[in-house]
Amino acid sequence: MIKSRRYLLHREDLQNEMESDFMATPNVSRSTPYYPVLQTQDYRTLRASDEIMTNPFSVADLDFSWLTEAKQQLKEVYQEVMDACTLDSEIDPVPSAAYYDAFWLLKLLDYYNVPMPDIGWLIDGGIGFEWRSTDGKGIGTMSIYGNNQVVYGASLRSNPKTKGTCGLTDLVLLVHFFPMLKTLCSQ
Repeated sequence: MIKSRRYLLHREDLQNEMESDFMATPNVSRSTPYYPVLQTQDYRTLRASDEIMTNPFSVADLDFSWLTEAKQQLKEVYQEVMDACTLDSEIDPVPSAAYYDAFWLLKLLDYYNVPMPDIGWLIDGGIGFEWRSTDGKGIGTMSIYGNNQVVYGASLRSNPKTKGTCGLTDLVLLVHFFPMLKTLCSQ
């Protein structure tokens, strides 16, 4: 038994030495080019304050969704707001927290397969999402101001008007509202 324990200790020492030698070896160029195509996913917890939110429930590449286009629209909204504030000092700037909250909400909408909204800025310092039915008789909106609150509302011809305010992380209320947006977009 003592002999086998020495063997194990010696084996661990050899393995540690080999790993150390391997890690100390400088990068050697290969005879053929090697271009790794790795996809990684960050599995942080959902927090409304993160700029780049990841969804721990999904390992899908975000480029396959509408989220990339929505992120570009948020950048354009940011530039529009900056330009407008430069021209008119009475326009309320959109706080950076609103952009973070908006992106977080967009990721949540994407995760629940809600169609992409039209994204715009609100004169009172918020970011607005809007969905319209194809027949033009229904509308759904969500507004974000950077205070971890979502103001939402929808008017569908088949359902009574729905409106309210909830916390950005109040997933029960938000997820309950998403089917209404899906229905709206399918009309």
